[in-house]
Amino acid sequence: MKYITAITAIICALIIWWALLLVQDNKQDSIERQAKAKIELEQNKLDMEQEQIEQEKIEKEANAWLLKDCLEAAEEAVLDYAEINGSKKEDGSIWATNDIWARARSIQDRSNEICFKKYK
Repeated sequence: MKYITAITAIICALIIWWALLLVQDNKQDSIERQAKAKIELEQNKLDMEQEQIEQEKIEKEANAWLLKDCLEAAEEAVLDYAEINGSKKEDGSIWATNDIWARARSIQDRSNEICFKKYK
C-alpha cells in the first residue's frame, strides 16, 4: 500500500512532465511556424514591390518611345502644313510665308503639349 502511493505520485509526476514537454514542443513548433509565415509574407511583399518597380520601369520606357514618336509626328505635321499651304522647291525645301510658318509652329507647340501631357 505504501508503494502504491509513491508509484502513483511518480506516475502523476511523469504524466505532468510529459504533458509540459508536449506543450512546450507544440509551443516551439507554433513559434517556428509563425516565424516562417512572417518571413514568407515579407518575401512576398518584397517580390511584389520589385515587380511593381520593374513594371513602372517598363511603362516609363514605353512612354519614352511613345513620346518620341508623338513629337516626331508633330514635327512632320509642321512640314506637311507648310508644304500644303506653301510650295515645295525643286531642291526639296519648302517655301512658305512667315504667317504659314508661324501657324505651323503654333500647331506643333500645341501638339507637343499634348504629347507631353499624354506620355510624361
